[in-house]
Amino acid sequence: MRIPSNKIADVVRFFRDELKSNYENDEVETFIAFCFEEFVGLKRADIFLNSNTSISESELLKFNFAIKDLNQHKPIQYILGKADFYGLKFIVNPHVLIPRPETEELVDLIIKENEESKIISILDIGTGSGCIPISLKNNMPSSTVYSMDIS
Repeated sequence: MRIPSNKIADVVRFFRDELKSNYENDEVETFIAFCFEEFVGLKRADIFLNSNTSISESELLKFNFAIKDLNQHKPIQYILGKADFYGLKFIVNPHVLIPRPETEELVDLIIKENEESKIISILDIGTGSGCIPISLKNNMPSSTVYSMDIS
């Protein structure tokens, strides 16, 4: 597996070609956007505006590894080492569950149900990434929050 050049257009083309047999087009485009933002610092629109720009060899290598991992069905959050949750970014790895949209709904429900008091005590056991207690504390700063995990 080798990307033909370090031009952004070639990286994008290679990314699409390598992943098209395992993923839907929309999902591949999302992976491309996530990787370019993380590895190169380019937003989705900037990828196409800078298609003839070259990226570094180290950035190219990151794309190669990401494509390889994606073809082995490794979640993009583990590849990038982070996941978005309730407007915040959390560090994730295979020892931590990737935060789910359903969990965001739970956090949102807790915040809305406690809008008036906003002073509650929260205990999260098996916190993993810490997304629940951190998001709750971030939105309910007067609350007391405890969390723990085995690792």
